[in-house]
Amino acid sequence: MSIYLIRKQCGYQTCCPGEEAIIGYFRPENPDTIEFYKAPSYSSEKWKKEKSIKHEKWKYTYAGETNIPLSEVNETYGNIYEVEEYLIGKSNGLWGWEKAIDKVDRITWIRIDDEEQIWAPINEYYESSSSDEEDEPQELTL
Repeated sequence: MSIYLIRKQCGYQTCCPGEEAIIGYFRPENPDTIEFYKAPSYSSEKWKKEKSIKHEKWKYTYAGETNIPLSEVNETYGNIYEVEEYLIGKSNGLWGWEKAIDKVDRITWIRIDDEEQIWAPINEYYESSSSDEEDEPQELTL
């Protein structure tokens, strides 16, 4: 069970909304278990996450038209969730707009909206160094 965002590779046709403001491109490691928060803290209020009705209807229709069992369609295409206007799925990309570091819990948080406070933890922890070097990510292991 993963509760983190992970980095996603940008393709050559990926349209970045603002290169100077963006801190990265991410996707949920597991869209079924990740939660989104209203502040960069596990103790903050969570955003409502619901299955996408449109995607669920499409899976039922596709299974019926192709005679593929619904369980196989579910396994292949997974679930897509909606958090505010964002679609959260195993291949949906999310832009990171801000990074917050929780030094106590050793968690790095990413804000995925340029205006709203929609935060998710990432599976890297950025530890500030005393030198002028760029912060280096450390992979978290559970």
